[in-house]
Amino acid sequence: DKESVGSWLDAQKGSADAIVAAATASANEKMTFMLAASGKAVSDAAIHCGNLTKELLGQYGGRGGGKPNFAQGSAANGTSSIELFESLKQLIGKA
Repeated sequence: DKESVGSWLDAQKGSADAIVAAATASANEKMTFMLAASGKAVSDAAIHCGNLTKELLGQYGGRGGGKPNFAQGSAANGTSSIELFESLKQLIGKA
């Protein structure tokens, strides 16, 4: 469920390593996307979860945003989690 996923992502933000963690959850035929980054990923790799989420979900008919270390949003019904994660990898590679 969304709470469990959110708790897991919160734990990833506290890592001493540069970590970016993403998850999807489905409820009521809607895909929720969440993205978290550790402080080291934000400072050393210039990761901004809010900007990445906004750009990523916009490609899939959705919307979202947030802070440098955490963001969430939703994608259009029928969006493939696998495609979403592949696109995210490409965006992170550009960051």
